[in-house]
Amino acid sequence: MKMGKENKVDTSDDFYNAVKTDFKLANDLDNGRKAMVEARTRYLPMEPGEKKKPKTYDVRLNRTDFYPGFSECLDDLTGAVFKKNIILEDATKEQQAHSENVDLQGNNLSVFSKSLFRNAEKYSITYFLVEHPVVPQGSSLHEERRIGARPYWREVAPPNLIYLFADIVNGQQTLMEIRIKETIITQEGFINAKTDQIRRYIQDLDENGQPFQVRWEVYKKKKDKDEYADEPENKGLLNPMKRIPLVPVYTKPSGFFRGKWRLEHCAWLNVIHWQSSSDQRNILRVVRCPILAHAGFFKKLDKDIEISPNTHQGTTNPDGKMWWVEHSGAAIDAGAKDLENLKHEMSQVGKNMAIKKTGSITATEAGINTAQSQSELQSDAKSLEDAIENGYILNGEWTSDSAPAPKVRTNTDFGLLESDAGNNTVLLKSCEAGKLSNRTYLTELKRRNQLAESVDIDDELELIRIEQATAWLGGDEDDEDKEIE
Repeated sequence: MKMGKENKVDTSDDFYNAVKTDFKLANDLDNGRKAMVEARTRYLPMEPGEKKKPKTYDVRLNRTDFYPGFSECLDDLTGAVFKKNIILEDATKEQQAHSENVDLQGNNLSVFSKSLFRNAEKYSITYFLVEHPVVPQGSSLHEERRIGARPYWREVAPPNLIYLFADIVNGQQTLMEIRIKETIITQEGFINAKTDQIRRYIQDLDENGQPFQVRWEVYKKKKDKDEYADEPENKGLLNPMKRIPLVPVYTKPSGFFRGKWRLEHCAWLNVIHWQSSSDQRNILRVVRCPILAHAGFFKKLDKDIEISPNTHQGTTNPDGKMWWVEHSGAAIDAGAKDLENLKHEMSQVGKNMAIKKTGSITATEAGINTAQSQSELQSDAKSLEDAIENGYILNGEWTSDSAPAPKVRTNTDFGLLESDAGNNTVLLKSCEAGKLSNRTYLTELKRRNQLAESVDIDDELELIRIEQATAWLGGDEDDEDKEIE
């Protein structure tokens, strides 16, 4: 199908146009200092005086230190969920084998899903396609298995999904078309050649308005031009799929296959820290050097003054004098405190996401909305579980396998981040009052990451017994000659 000039294949939808600057910000912060420096005035404005002297801005920019608060928040959230590997329950032999290499690139389910989860937090949502290698037409299931052809998953990051259209089909929201920008790398001679292309998936309906097939088309970018071909270079059908096999991984849903950026505040705090750090470095550079002031030397400064231990300054004017002017340092302290406060606020964003929701709710309310008793991070982990299960459902549609999808379990015990210090105090008082055993108390502390993973609960209980017995006998716990029954 040929597209009109007003609707080229690289035309993006309204949602993408509205959030693409957010995607850019997330990528720049995650890529670190080099990306922030290359962004220049996008995040670090040029002062009025620097517009007349651009080199002054370059000096300030290149001296600016970058603190990766946004990236650390992503790593902490992802690390909490993937402290333990994903577990598949009731998986068939084929499903278990798939989990050991889900993308045909050697990545198991936990490794692949870790990237999915991090990008979902980074962008507000992410996606993956459930695909299948092309096999000779008419191949049997036995022949497909013999050549190793089976479904595999491929992540589609939100910055690459430039167009998505959904419509109501038989009363159900249905994905009708998506367009994905991608770069294909091929070898030409002794070098790698990059080709930009757009892959388009279209849902077809039959005469009764029922989904019955999915078409795909590939449009290559024209050589030496910033535009794509009007006609697809390749096209075909996703047999036997009857729906577009794209799976969303939500964090904070804001519509069908759309998300709202939960970490936007953390990202902009990181930008503010970048700007404040630039001011701080610049003022340090200025105030570290005292200013030499003088009076009664020259009517005009028509010559340079050399300042060194081997020179002497003098004047015939009896009222002449020279002195050093130094900064009080108050502004430096204020800037340092501002930077520390910003770091603390960034780290608190991630911690708040891991804290369970609190408040007075009835049992009926909790039953209606279980998310109220979950932290945002636990809710995101559950969303990942749903996405993975949907992926296995699509696997079955590719292979006509009627086996149900396995039950997916992610780690939702986040330890210390799950509770505040007040709850730890409650545990201690309960233990001291005899309402909680020492074993349960220590086990709970370890679950909350209050104790190192290497701590053995049984060993700790034995040490407690020895210490208590030693104290009761009135002896020294280090006295190895005393035998304690």
